[in-house]
Amino acid sequence: MTMMLLKTVLRLQNLHLCFLQSSWRKKYYWKRAKNNYDQSSLCPLSITLKKVLMLKKILPCLLCSILCFGSVNAVPEEEHYTEARKIEAFNWFRSAAEQGNARAQWDLAVMYYDGEGVPQNYTEAVKWFRMSADQGFAKAQCNLGEMYYIGESVAQDYTEAFKLFRLSADQGNLRGQFFLGMMYYNGQGVEKNDTEAARLLRLAADQGFADAQCNLGLMYFMGKGVTKSDNDAANWFRKAADQGNTVAKGFLKILGAN
Repeated sequence: MTMMLLKTVLRLQNLHLCFLQSSWRKKYYWKRAKNNYDQSSLCPLSITLKKVLMLKKILPCLLCSILCFGSVNAVPEEEHYTEARKIEAFNWFRSAAEQGNARAQWDLAVMYYDGEGVPQNYTEAVKWFRMSADQGFAKAQCNLGEMYYIGESVAQDYTEAFKLFRLSADQGNLRGQFFLGMMYYNGQGVEKNDTEAARLLRLAADQGFADAQCNLGLMYFMGKGVTKSDNDAANWFRKAADQGNTVAKGFLKILGAN
């Protein structure tokens, strides 16, 4: 148990661990792409792909509508998404992104990052994340902040990462709130402030973000930025554990609060 505690404290101390295999990189995009790019459910009017390609004058508005609101008839989550469809989705996103759609720019960046529908290219990912972020798109601001934090295809810059996380968090983005809170806790890009770290982690935790719930529980467990409380710690650990967070499950055992 002592070893588990040590590993958990190190996890809270090291923001880098939180960036690996981030959720935006896979699951969210493909759920959206399948919903939005199946020809039978392209939009509420069931416009086919060929017909849409003929409507060049209204394409930007149509794409924006699809990207923002999705389709009525979703394709089942488990359906296999072929490489041809990935390429098709990439082309749709690129068309909308080149016309200034901030959300499409973010989707395009994710595809470049993952190498889905296009060869993996982190430089292009940074380019499109930045274009989307410059338009105020919160998810892009957060993702670009992550890349600055770990120095992926850009020079590592905690100050720039902090600025981007702040912009994202101010719009209510739970990941932005979480990472900003961790930077306050670590004193990276900003003066260390446990109270502000706990406040931001709570904002993300209240939105159901398991990592934030676990780390907020740990702050209650250690009495950092909040009044030490095993009961509050157990409450947050339990919320995170219910989502499968193994670290939180370990702390519940330590507290005898299974």
